[in-house]
Amino acid sequence: MKSKFILFSAAAVMILAAACEQQTGGGNGNGNGDSAFQLNTDYFDVPQSGDTISLTYQFVNRPEGSFFISFPEGHWITYLGDDPAGNTISFGVEANPSRERTDTVVIRYDYSTGFLLDTAFVHQDGQNTDVFIDAQSCTGEYYTSDKSYYTWVSTDGLWVVGSEGLNINFYSSEEPVTEEFQQNGNTYRRLLTLPAGTYTYDPQATMEPGTFCQTSFYGIAAENYGYNPRYEITDGTVIITDLGNNEIQIEAEVTCNDGRSYGLFFSGSIEDYMYING
Repeated sequence: MKSKFILFSAAAVMILAAACEQQTGGGNGNGNGDSAFQLNTDYFDVPQSGDTISLTYQFVNRPEGSFFISFPEGHWITYLGDDPAGNTISFGVEANPSRERTDTVVIRYDYSTGFLLDTAFVHQDGQNTDVFIDAQSCTGEYYTSDKSYYTWVSTDGLWVVGSEGLNINFYSSEEPVTEEFQQNGNTYRRLLTLPAGTYTYDPQATMEPGTFCQTSFYGIAAENYGYNPRYEITDGTVIITDLGNNEIQIEAEVTCNDGRSYGLFFSGSIEDYMYING
């Protein structure tokens, strides 16, 4: 039996339920004549680290048919399978690097003369900092003199007025991966990716590999290459993960001198990250 699974918004749930009521005559779309389908649980709470969840169900006089499954592109819930013998549908929930989130799960069973459905809600814990930055751009400069990565991870890019982000000056013993490019008849180098690892705040600015220093800050880009507001980072951790194909993931949770906590998430390729001899 080929199984499929449906995820919809709350509005889609109401539309489907209404359609099912018209087609099957059931009050909420989960019963039709001698057949009835119902989930045993309608709410799941998932930790930020992710988990595998099993939905058990009751299916009285199950007709010949199949579950229908569809996911929005890039969704954080993945269908794992249906076990008819155990009356269990399973799916995985990815780790959540961002804010807490909730989605509606609609499970629909199609057969020859209609369909049956029921719904559940999945809530997942997230990073609940005072400020959260969903960064879309990562750029910066690498300096050979002290092997420092002067990195700006932000919503809209470097020097774009209104762009919000973290300026993180971190250190690594790894040699950067670079490529050459031509501009105005001159040859330059730029970085293709950043070294993976966990970097912790170093108030002493020792420039030890695996640290970032006190010149790092949170800011919103303003006119004349400034930042308003701008708050210095006083503690925290930055994790860079290698995703392959020169793509990385950056997760940060830091505290600034305004007393607030700041979270950041970025996934993708770096851009215009210059290699500087000096």
